[in-house]
Amino acid sequence: MHKDGSLEAYKVVDGKLVYDWTKDKRFDIFAKYKGKDSSVSPLELKKYNEQKSLYITMAR
Repeated sequence: MHKDGSLEAYKVVDGKLVYDWTKDKRFDIFAKYKGKDSSVSPLELKKYNEQKSLYITMAR
């Protein structure tokens, strides 16, 4: 989890483990532009699409 950057997305709140996907480094570009697909820079577009695909796959 530390290596892929997902460790920072977890925290303990009221004794429960809570996951915040927007803090997960695997989704940093996707979280930045979520809902604003048209404003993704051309340099980040490939990474955005990869992260979006991973997000959808994990959600399923």
